[in-house]
Amino acid sequence: MTSSFSVALSNSLVSNDTHSSRVCASCSRAKVKCVFEAEKGGKCLRCQRLKKTCEPSTAQDRHQRKRKPKSSMYVSKSHMGSLEQKLDSLVSLIKSTQDPELQGIDQSQRFQPSVSGSTASTQYDPTSPQGITAAQIRLPDNLQEPSSDMNTVVPNFVEANLLLTFFRDEMIPKFPFIALPQGISAEDLYRTRPFLYISILAVAVRDNAQQIMLGKHVMRQLAEKMFVSGERSLDLLQGILTYGGWCYHHLTNFPQLTSLLSAGLTLIHDLSLHRPLPKVPSSKTPWEEALYEMCAVPGYPPKTVRTLDEQRSLLGFYFLSSMRSSFCRRVETMQIYSSYIQECARDLELSRAVPGDVSAAALVRQQIILERIHQTSWQRKWGVRELEASTMVMLQAFEQQMKQHHQNLPPLQAKNVFIHIQFYATQISLYEAGLCNSRKTNEEVSSFTRLKLLCSSLDACKSYFEAFFSIPATDYMTMAMPTWPSFRHSLANLLALSTYENADWNLALVRESVDFIAVMDQTIKRLESVSSLPGNGKTDMFSRTATAMDRVKIFLDEKIFKQARTAPQNADQTEGFDLPNRSEDLSQFFDFLDDTLMGDIMGPIGSPDYQSHHID
Repeated sequence: MTSSFSVALSNSLVSNDTHSSRVCASCSRAKVKCVFEAEKGGKCLRCQRLKKTCEPSTAQDRHQRKRKPKSSMYVSKSHMGSLEQKLDSLVSLIKSTQDPELQGIDQSQRFQPSVSGSTASTQYDPTSPQGITAAQIRLPDNLQEPSSDMNTVVPNFVEANLLLTFFRDEMIPKFPFIALPQGISAEDLYRTRPFLYISILAVAVRDNAQQIMLGKHVMRQLAEKMFVSGERSLDLLQGILTYGGWCYHHLTNFPQLTSLLSAGLTLIHDLSLHRPLPKVPSSKTPWEEALYEMCAVPGYPPKTVRTLDEQRSLLGFYFLSSMRSSFCRRVETMQIYSSYIQECARDLELSRAVPGDVSAAALVRQQIILERIHQTSWQRKWGVRELEASTMVMLQAFEQQMKQHHQNLPPLQAKNVFIHIQFYATQISLYEAGLCNSRKTNEEVSSFTRLKLLCSSLDACKSYFEAFFSIPATDYMTMAMPTWPSFRHSLANLLALSTYENADWNLALVRESVDFIAVMDQTIKRLESVSSLPGNGKTDMFSRTATAMDRVKIFLDEKIFKQARTAPQNADQTEGFDLPNRSEDLSQFFDFLDDTLMGDIMGPIGSPDYQSHHID
């Protein structure tokens, strides 16, 4: 057996006399090197040394090695050629879009100039300045509307010049916190302050559908510039102030206004506009010199004085946010008031750089008084409104401040209807104390004092609506947003006075003096006349508000006023409708321009019922 194995093993030897191409069974199991020498009797060296039987191992088929697939990085010549062709076509396409000579497509414009009164659509002239494209305004990539659609929405420079003139002459006097230099062109404004430029276009166009599209355009730009790019500039703040001042025309999502106010507050603090500039000492120690040099930003020398635009923007944001928080329960005070607000108002009044500066200062001073009134016990947003021991003392102090402020108005501002409206709204908030009760008997006001407060509140309501209805209905389209919350609040206060039950309060005489239903009817007719103007539709703010007010008027007339006209005049024998008490804030029952009533009528924000009333 040994000789036969040696013959078989010798036949399988490689030319190398010390290595074998096969191993014996023992070396194979031990996985060691098997070295065979023919002169050693046919055994391998290991088996001879260990005195083991050297037997051939069982032959096993070798597994063929699987070839690895070709790498994904491998590109064939044909594939490379097709990729090069695609790249060449993309480069040609990019060059063609950037070359104005290759853009021969005429684009129509849907803007209708309200100044000329023309209803015909204007066409782009290839030789005229083109409208601003979405790419030029640096919109994000994930737009819902294609850039070609934005080309037909954003007015070109020729139409933008008309809109700037309309905005300066018709809209700024109603909200005098934005100043545009006389003679500035649309091109110059777009080059220096692009966000303010597009915000003005968004609120100045008169087509409702175009307003909605431009409003979405503004919000996307604000999100990209402020939250994605981290930009902080006066241009953004002025754009927020402009859009927030008139955005109710096409604001299909009411929480957007609170988002605008929050973004504006962030800019106010990041730009440090809410406080005076730090005083730089004339003589510095070496330590102070090193500190100032270390904190200095290259290319931005430290400012030594506030510009009027900065002060005007601060006052405008304070006025807008304070009015919104005073008359709407869902918005809290922004907490930016300080003595510096008074200082900015004084600087603006003394400078008189633009005609509206004196009016802006007067509105801010009146708003400071109104904000303080809304911090009293009878103007609480949450909890029970009540009278306290200091109520009458505070009332007299506020009356004196308001009287002094009104007497100090310049002659031109004394005739300003919006300053008058603001003054009467402040009076209404002040005299609302007459509708409140005290939980402590020793702090209860006398019947005569309460009657005096109620009469003063009624006179303020009458004066407010006389001033409001003196404004032409066509001016409602350019009226700034802060006017509408005060109107809603005054209407709610008139409803409270018309339903307040007290032995000394004659409701019949109240309704003869100021008829709540007549005020509602006149307001509805005026809003409907505005909604019928060109550019508006069934989804504009005026038609929606008129519809909501008409429903509320019918409800209140059926439940309260018809019963009061047919019932005995004695309040003790009258079965009135169970309205909320004044301490529970009747304004929440009659909340037109906040989203409470609109949500009840149109459904919650985002629901199909709500969205069906808006243009998307």
